Amino acid sequence: MLYIGVMSGTSLDGLDIALVALDGSIRLLASHYIPMPETLRAELLGLCASGPDEIARAPSPSRTG
Repeated sequence: MLYIGVMSGTSLDGLDIALVALDGSIRLLASHYIPMPETLRAELLGLCASGPDEIARAPSPSRTG
């Protein structure tokens, strides 16, 4: 079976993507790194800070276009 994993660390500096095969053992087939755009990184980090408007700052279907 093939699986794709996507994650970002707590620094939100980018996305790490891995393609692995699981067939009795784990084999890394490919990996890729995509830097996080600075505006998106700043917005995501802002959502990590608690405050009275954190729900209002989160994306909603009406604001995502």
